[in-house]
Amino acid sequence: MSVIHHFTSSLKTFLIVLLLGLSAAIPVIAQQTNNCGVIAKMIPEGDSVFHTSPSLVLFQSASINATDYKFIIDGNSFPINNPVNWGIGVGLTTVKLIAYNGSCSDTAISYYFFPGQFPSDTGNTKVRMDFLTGIMK
Repeated sequence: MSVIHHFTSSLKTFLIVLLLGLSAAIPVIAQQTNNCGVIAKMIPEGDSVFHTSPSLVLFQSASINATDYKFIIDGNSFPINNPVNWGIGVGLTTVKLIAYNGSCSDTAISYYFFPGQFPSDTGNTKVRMDFLTGIMK
């Protein structure tokens, strides 16, 4: 079973697949997209197996050349530095990280989709979820 992690940093877009069952953080690599050197980058940590709703995901900034950070999760602003814990409920959750250094900033956005129910894993069963439709295949 996989959960899609969609990561964008300004004009660059990355798709990361979090494999259910992994408990290590998956590093996300961003490329510089501004001329002042700030690169917004976030890494989801902890257990990527979503068994219940809400599931807890730890978001940590791995931004480069940033001095201040702001997390915005489903419209709720967290003007604090690392880390931020947030329960992922059923449906689509948007996580935005804005990294600042003076007047320079960069933004990273992640989308998490949790359908609320997974088929039981009985061995080599492979299930994939289409991020755009939310349909399990």
